Amino acid sequence: MNADIFAEWILRQGHKTYRSPSSYWFDAGPRTYQAFPFHWVISPQPGELEEVLRQCRAIALRCSTPIESAYGYPSYHVVQDDKDYHFHSMNKKTRQNIRNGLRRFQIEEISIREYADSSWRLQMDTVERQKRDEFVSEREWRRRYMAADGLAGFYAWGAVGDGKIVATMFAFVSEKCCQFISTQCDRAYLKSKVNNALSFAATRDAFENKSAESVFYALQSLDAPDSVDEFKLRMGYKIKPVRQRVVIHPRLSLLANTYSYRCINALLKRLPGNQLLSKGEGLLKFYLGGGRR
Repeated sequence: MNADIFAEWILRQGHKTYRSPSSYWFDAGPRTYQAFPFHWVISPQPGELEEVLRQCRAIALRCSTPIESAYGYPSYHVVQDDKDYHFHSMNKKTRQNIRNGLRRFQIEEISIREYADSSWRLQMDTVERQKRDEFVSEREWRRRYMAADGLAGFYAWGAVGDGKIVATMFAFVSEKCCQFISTQCDRAYLKSKVNNALSFAATRDAFENKSAESVFYALQSLDAPDSVDEFKLRMGYKIKPVRQRVVIHPRLSLLANTYSYRCINALLKRLPGNQLLSKGEGLLKFYLGGGRR
């Protein structure tokens, strides 16, 4: 199980991919390429990123580099590398929340098809609750996740309550690392601590049954507030310092300045939740704050 399998999943969705000496890349946005697997922390060779820009005809790249790197915005990964992860990894209140959730819901591994069939409505509920402009049709959602059907290393979990799946999680295990890719839930069950139970059970399952030696929960988002990661930290996860490096094509770099950043911010105030603007604002923030080379 390796990054080639993850690349195959991305290709099946209709994305473009590219392999450079230090990483894989895919078109995460309009002519914007993200390095993957997401947990990799890379040190690109001289001229490598410029070559990726040229070969992919990209206008921007984003990757994680070591915290000691000379360039890149100070950032983090949210990870867990303690194979003995259990209740001792979190505080008393969180432990109680997990126990309450486990009493209320049955957490079980589900098939990729079950995930694709049940998670779209939960995703739309999550997006609406978080006030994000991130609609995807049910057809496109099913296409995205059914593309993983039959590929080794992909797993999904569901929380069952009141006779139905009310929360889901999707992951990929490669190189002894379990990457949580997507999670969603029905807001009606939030107070019943379904997310606590699901996150805990999936993490334990990754260590105990999926041969994982670490779990990667999230890369600091371009546009979400830091508060989105507070839940993960309360669940006993840790901050791994990295730098997020954003490279912009030289022909456009003069336009990537503090003035354009202020303009995008002003537009976001008029169009809150607009995904394209918010991602663009995040890319510019990381670019301007991380050096320009």
